[in-house]
Amino acid sequence: STISSIYDPIGLASPFLLRGRKILQRITSLKDGWDSEVPRDLADLWRAWRQGLPRLEELSVDRCYRPKDFGEVRQHSLHLFSDASEIGYGVASYLRQVDIKGQIHVAMLFGKSRVTPTKSITIPRLELTAATVSVKIGAMLKDELSLSKLQQHYWTDSQIALGYISNETRRFRIFVANRTAKIRSYTTKEQWHYVDTGENPADYASRGLTIEEDEGVCQWLNGPSFLWQRQVDKRSGEELVFPVP
Repeated sequence: STISSIYDPIGLASPFLLRGRKILQRITSLKDGWDSEVPRDLADLWRAWRQGLPRLEELSVDRCYRPKDFGEVRQHSLHLFSDASEIGYGVASYLRQVDIKGQIHVAMLFGKSRVTPTKSITIPRLELTAATVSVKIGAMLKDELSLSKLQQHYWTDSQIALGYISNETRRFRIFVANRTAKIRSYTTKEQWHYVDTGENPADYASRGLTIEEDEGVCQWLNGPSFLWQRQVDKRSGEELVFPVP
């Protein structure tokens, strides 16, 4: 009831709730009776996590995607990051805007965290599952934003997942084949890019986050630093549609 009582339709608090959901999953997997006492180690973990929840009220998020001093937007792009771990998997999405003066603003749009299934699944397969969730969210956001010429870019720190997505010749087993087919139905392989784990905000969606982790909270809500940087192609002199991390 504690977890269900938190209203978070766009997933801003999803990495803060992930660890609580994982504890709940571990408790329910014990298959004890309804009135059975929770094991002490899990009870201590739960109390510690629950005590940190009130601090979520300290977070303040500007829900306007465009700052007041921002000029006419000449370029906007959607960036979706995905990641997976033994704890969970998730997605973080951001809208990057550049105005006619060259100012850059990045706003968080949507987040998603899910605990890993109780059935054992390899990390590469979980990374591919996270990528599948990412493209579904990307399609939803594109429809909701209704922005013309909105370019979409997808980021993952899994080279194996990128290999699955870009491989068009090898036949995969059903689990991988179904997810790569879904990803290709929404995106092209050119839209997928590698990002280092340290610059992947979805890492918090897959491992969890506490309000005390200032650096992590900042990256989760504002996106990685490279999205805020302006970069120009050395050959053509044109500004890159998406910056290289």
